[in-house]
Amino acid sequence: MSFLFFQGELDSAESEVRYILAHDVYSTDAEFVLGRILELKGSLKEARYYFHRVLKKDYRHSGARDALQRLDKKEHKNLI
Repeated sequence: MSFLFFQGELDSAESEVRYILAHDVYSTDAEFVLGRILELKGSLKEARYYFHRVLKKDYRHSGARDALQRLDKKEHKNLI
């Protein structure tokens, strides 16, 4: 999963992560990685959805919290 992500092959990485989630709906790691992939692809609304799912399972997940703050800043910039 992470190899494709770090190689910048976002479409392939997204497909792989979605496959993982189809077989393990409780994978917080996969949801977080999918959120990051979607954020990088510009699908901010869907990315936000997955980051919120991560926080529902682990409210202390600092990566998801940081990602939501980053998305808030990006969306705020778009409003200005």
